[in-house]
Amino acid sequence: MNRKKALYQYEFAAMKWFLVAGLACAFFALLILNAEYRLGIPDAYGEMNLVFSDRNYISFSKILMDRLSFLVPATLVAVAFMTIFQFSDYHNRNQREYIVSLPFTQRERFAAKYIVGASILTVVIALFGAGVFVLRSMYFQLMIKYNLVYPEYPVIYGNDTWFHTLRSLLLLWLVIMAAYSVFTLLHSVVTKGIMASLISLGIIVAPAYLLYMSTFYVYSFFEEFFLSYVDEHMWMYTTKQICTAFIGGGFYKTEFLLQSDELINCIDYGNAGAVLLVLLLVLIGFTAAAYIINGRQDGAKFGMLIPIRWIRLIIGIGAAFCLAFPLALLVAFCVGVDGNIIFVTLMHAVICVALALIMKKSEKRLNR
Repeated sequence: MNRKKALYQYEFAAMKWFLVAGLACAFFALLILNAEYRLGIPDAYGEMNLVFSDRNYISFSKILMDRLSFLVPATLVAVAFMTIFQFSDYHNRNQREYIVSLPFTQRERFAAKYIVGASILTVVIALFGAGVFVLRSMYFQLMIKYNLVYPEYPVIYGNDTWFHTLRSLLLLWLVIMAAYSVFTLLHSVVTKGIMASLISLGIIVAPAYLLYMSTFYVYSFFEEFFLSYVDEHMWMYTTKQICTAFIGGGFYKTEFLLQSDELINCIDYGNAGAVLLVLLLVLIGFTAAAYIINGRQDGAKFGMLIPIRWIRLIIGIGAAFCLAFPLALLVAFCVGVDGNIIFVTLMHAVICVALALIMKKSEKRLNR
């Protein structure tokens, strides 16, 4: 048997139950989505069900994107567990040294793991997407008939075409694949599986967290300027949409109202193209970095939590900076000056430096 074929068969055999579990979860998600659409269809008397009583019209894409926003965080947690199992031989000294002795390079091993894992995630999302289009064929015509009564029907229909559904599913796939590339890179450079997934989740959430942190400071110091600037510059909304993509906020910007005889609540997809582009760059960048690192580092090296020094330095500084912010808010609250932004800023800087020093001193102990 070809040695590469044997390697791929070995990786798939180890991951086949994750494929089964993923397909089962996709089917369960489709059942929930089906129930959502059934509740959203007007009953025989033409009245909306209570759960959607605050809506003036029914949107297939809006209901889908609302559910995808909840599905993304849950899926990323599942990917975190999957990668712990998938890269378990990277984190076990005996298995790692044994596999290094086999006729496979570490780069070949990584490529096999990545392709198998990416294929499993793609198959699961493809099945879910096929189910979504089945649901669309079942309910979309009924929704369109209900929406015909509104004079803004062309706008409603224009925001709810099959293209928008396909784009939402493509965005879901890119979010999951970009996140998976982050997990694979961290599992390649961190020798503890649980810590690798936890750090990966931290990196994934970091853009939204840093956006909130920067907004807090800018709004506190320049309130009037901040409010007027955000209202006039759409790139602020685009930045928020990009930064929150990994926590389910990339599918649409917000909702807007069209004034006529009635208020019609329409979908604003925001700058979805920019979100797709950034996710694609993250996917390519982290995958390439993981592939290069797996080809250069010593496969038998073991003993430190993060063997590569510059990566250890970046993660340490980032963790200290992020952890210092909530601690600074807590200290300000405890001393009764939580409204004093200058005190919070100074405490953030002091705690950040203190955490960096603590991490530096305890590095050898943590890496044993």
